[in-house]
Amino acid sequence: MTEEVTVRRVDANEATACVEALADVLIDCVEGGASVSFMLPLPREKARAWFMTEP
Repeated sequence: MTEEVTVRRVDANEATACVEALADVLIDCVEGGASVSFMLPLPREKARAWFMTEP
């Protein structure tokens, strides 16, 4: 089975609307052992804050 995936850049408004879902993905990755600059436990507030921080 082949799934099609589309990657696209979102603007600031779209990103803000996606923060909860993005936090879920980040937490899932960390809990799965991914090396993404965060360690367990990763509180939801910290995951959300990372996406809300301006570069």
